[in-house]
Amino acid sequence: MPELFPVDALDMRIDPRIPRSAADLVNSMGEEDLANVLYELAQERYSRRIARKIVEARRLSPITSTERLAELVRSVIPRAGAEKIDPATRTFLALRMAVNREMENLDALLAEAPRHLLPGEGWR
Repeated sequence: MPELFPVDALDMRIDPRIPRSAADLVNSMGEEDLANVLYELAQERYSRRIARKIVEARRLSPITSTERLAELVRSVIPRAGAEKIDPATRTFLALRMAVNREMENLDALLAEAPRHLLPGEGWR
């Protein structure tokens, strides 16, 4: 039986019914839109460099694995001496948030939450 999510697949969907995977995003978004996603969702300082590299690389072949994406990101981010996280971490964070529409879902939850609170008592 095939795996639902192959180990190295660039997917990031929490729910397999979500129509677009992270691979779909990195292989179809325009450079500026991709850079904006990386910056706005994960405050990635090198968002423009990363987006440019992704767009250049996908001209040769689609980006379908987490390892390939991580290598592309690492190739354009300057090495810091005592970096505590992998340079690709923020890129993966932003893509996961975009694929799963996490900010939109959080906004919807926060808009709905007050209707489920009782004055002075908390949740009903």
